[in-house]
Amino acid sequence: MTTETSSLIEHEESAVSRSTEALTRAFFRDYPRDAARKLESLMPEDAANILASQSPMLRQRVWINITPPAASQILPLATDTIALELLGALDAGPCASLISRFNEEQREHYLSLMSETHAKELRELLDYPSNCAGHMMDTGVLMFGMEITVADAMAQLVQHPARMRRRIYSLDHDLRLHGQVDLVDLVAAQPTQTLEELSTSITVYVATLDPKEDVAEKLQKNAIDILPVVDIHHRLQGIIRGANAIEAL
Repeated sequence: MTTETSSLIEHEESAVSRSTEALTRAFFRDYPRDAARKLESLMPEDAANILASQSPMLRQRVWINITPPAASQILPLATDTIALELLGALDAGPCASLISRFNEEQREHYLSLMSETHAKELRELLDYPSNCAGHMMDTGVLMFGMEITVADAMAQLVQHPARMRRRIYSLDHDLRLHGQVDLVDLVAAQPTQTLEELSTSITVYVATLDPKEDVAEKLQKNAIDILPVVDIHHRLQGIIRGANAIEAL
């Protein structure tokens, strides 16, 4: 290969790289929700690298649309500087919800990066009274955007613990609880079907501050073993399993 040919190849590769970067920036800017769904379909390491390569404005624009399970896998792979920036881009409620998915050591690490005022606000949101639903819930719950396909959902399932896969929850475009899909129905569905098509509506749920007596009543009255817990904006915070409720009571 001549020097001239090698130089031409390098020039073409550089041009392709610049074009790819420009397309990514445009995708983030114009279609943040679609960009969020795309990042969720990637390996967390790749998603974290792509976010880090973007400007703060663009990555925050997409970050606020990423579902909590995916966000909880991407955030630990970011530098502390970027992690603090991303957490700061979230409203207090979603931020506390995301942090609650980490173990105590990780939670304290992220809180230590924040200002004293911000950390105090989040600690108060994370500290549910012992007699309410928020204290009883398990935040390790799987939720995906309702627009993704069965094939995409199945590909993402393997990145999460088996205990979380029995039932998944679908979220609308504002990340509010939309419906639920049991794993058996997901496996039997066509790869091109969307979660919106498969989801069944959820009519029984509790709010984070509902008393534990309400939790017990709804579990018993409706003969269900899993009860979703939502915040005031109807965003899924976690689930209460029947066995956990019995122990708490």
